[in-house]
Formats: sequence, C-alpha cells, structure tokens
Amino acid sequence: MALLALNRLISIRRERRRRRNKARSKRFPLGLSALHLSEGGSITKSVRRKYSPCQQDDDSQGGKMMTNSGVTLPEDIWSYILSLMPMRDAARAASLSRAFLRSWRCHPNLTFNEDALGLNDNACETDFTSKVDHILKNHSGIGVKRFKLSVHCKLDNCDYIDSWLQFAITPGIEEITVMLSGNKPQFNFPCSLFSDKIAYSIRSNIICYARSDLPSIVPNVETLAVASHCEMVDTPMLPTKLLYLKHLTISLFAWTFSRAYDYFSLVSFFDASPLLEVFVLDIYQESMEHESIFESSSHLRQMPEYHHEHLKSVTISGFCSAKRLVELTCHIVENTTSLERLELDTTHGNARCSEDSSDECFPVSQGVLTESPRAVLAIRGYIEGKIPTNVKLNVLEPCSRCHAGGG
Repeated sequence: MALLALNRLISIRRERRRRRNKARSKRFPLGLSALHLSEGGSITKSVRRKYSPCQQDDDSQGGKMMTNSGVTLPEDIWSYILSLMPMRDAARAASLSRAFLRSWRCHPNLTFNEDALGLNDNACETDFTSKVDHILKNHSGIGVKRFKLSVHCKLDNCDYIDSWLQFAITPGIEEITVMLSGNKPQFNFPCSLFSDKIAYSIRSNIICYARSDLPSIVPNVETLAVASHCEMVDTPMLPTKLLYLKHLTISLFAWTFSRAYDYFSLVSFFDASPLLEVFVLDIYQESMEHESIFESSSHLRQMPEYHHEHLKSVTISGFCSAKRLVELTCHIVENTTSLERLELDTTHGNARCSEDSSDECFPVSQGVLTESPRAVLAIRGYIEGKIPTNVKLNVLEPCSRCHAGGG
C-alpha cells in the first residue's frame, strides 16, 4: 500500500510542477484526501483538510526534503507514507530520524492489543496498561483517526479505559473499537464522549440499547458496531431513526443464546436506517439452542411493508438453521431491491486454508460441525430460491479437507 501511495504522490508532484499558476504556498500534494480510505465510507471534516495540525508543524520546518531509497520527497509526504504503516512498524521507523519521530507522535492509527504491544498470552494488567500509557504519553494527541483496543487480560480498574478513550475521542476521530474479553467489573462505554461519526459500545443488552438510545445520542452516526455477550431483550420497533447510518455490524457472543431471543427483531435497524448499505451479523455460539426451521410447523413471518433501497452487502457468519435467523435472511432477500451480495458463513468466520496449501484451517468446534450441514440445508431449502439472479450468493462451509473427520 505504501509503495502505491508513494508512486501516486510522486506522479501528483510532477503534475504540480507543470502547473505554475498554482499557489506555491500549497506544498501538500493535491487530492491527497482522495487517497484516504475511510472504513465508514465517508470523509470527515478533518479528512477533507489538506493537512493535519501535525503536518502543519512539519511545514513550519521549512518544507524539509528527505531522501530514502534514492527518492527525495518533502517531509510531509514521508509522514503520510509512515501513517500507512501499522503502529508497531511506524514506531520502529521513528528511531531512524527526527522527522519520522515527529510523524510518529502524530500517528493516526493506534492499535493496542497483545501482539501490537509485543506481549505474550500471559501478560498481566500492569504490563498492558503501562505500555499503553507510555505510548499515549509520547503521542501528541493530534491526528488520531482510528483507535482500536483489544484487551484479553483482566482489568480490575476500568478507569484506565476511560482515560484512554478521553485521549482518543477528539474531533478528528473516525473509528473507535473496544473489545474486552470477560472483563469484570462490567465496563459501560461512555457514549457521551462521542461526536457523531463513529460509535461502538459493549454491555448487556447493548443491541436493544443501541436501537433505543443511540438515535438521540449520536443521530448522525455513519458507522456503528455493537457487540453483546448477553442479549436477552428483542430489538424494539421505534419511530426514532439513524438517518445517516451506512455501515452496521452486530456481534453476538455467547456459549448458547436464549431460545427467547429473536433474530428477526433486528429488522428494526433496517427500518431505522434508510441509507444503510452494509450489514454484518457475527454470531458466535457453540451450541444452537433456538427452534430449528426443520422443527417448526408454523409459517415464516414476513414484514412486506418494510423495504430497503440502499442495502447492498449482507454478511452473516455463524449462520445456523434457527427459524428466526432464516426469517431475518428471507426478509432481507425479499425486501431489498438494491442487494448485490449475500454471504452466509456456517462457521464462525474462522481463517481457512487454501486447497493447495499445507496449512490447516483454524479449529472448528464439534457443535459447529454438527450444525453446519443443517444450516446449508436451510439455505438451499428456504433462502436460495428467493434470491434474485443479480445477487451474488456465497455459502461457506467447514473445509472438507481439514474437517473431513469431523474435527
């Protein structure tokens, strides 16, 4: 990615030389904002600017030129290249020059997990928090666009997380991701810190909470990801809207789900989000306890009065034969005129091997291997025939090579 960006920037710079009528004061490459890929599918106000505050500081150095691998470029361009690198690699590059060190202090993508911090699986709370604190103390706090925190060790004091989020959530932020594995005491995400672009929350019944409360807290949110370890309440149909929401990811984690939970209630999000383009539903469960489509004698529920005109891509991982999940999928297929792609993954979205590779797929539980054939039968019998010819259906099953023996 960095090489492609470099070639593009060099080409832009040559073009600028031929345009002598352009103001010399605009040293930053034209159109750079168009190279920025926003996961939310939009460019925020901070991205539309020609340069960040940190880059303004670099310009004040007199537009210094730096040479690397025989290529001479302004320092601000090298800063941009550095921003494309993963945080750990960018930190290593910062030791090469003062200019790179200045760029590192404004690195836009901060990712904190055991791997990025160089910690092993046995790392304790002190190891994790001290490294995060050290990095943030050496960061200027300017230009942060993506902040990702994944904590697998137990944190007894959630005040650390609050302070890190207060550091990260600034007017230029575009994406916030927080993943806490079995953390106690329970952490309530401080949605009040958000502006209105990106929201991510984790707590009990958060799916219901996101639908009922977030429209008033972040009415202009464009990308929303919500994860729940305990979802017992169905998502309500409400008049409030998320009028700007384009990307929605819902993750459900549990050993088993309550048989009372209704996947079909997630239709409420589609009704609330008229501009929704991408929907991802991740279901992580070891045992499917819902009523199966093959065990039910009742007809599939329908809501034909709700149509979705912008939804293009739908992905459901952990797809199973639960009747309510089949109903949700059928609703999407039958009431979405704009649908282009539907992926139904009967595993948990685990990494797969290639047919000509010696590597093996990520292990799949026996529960998934048992349910997967039933899920495929549900797709073939109840969903596939309703899919328009212009929609690409992709059904993923456990690898026949790695799991041929049922393991």
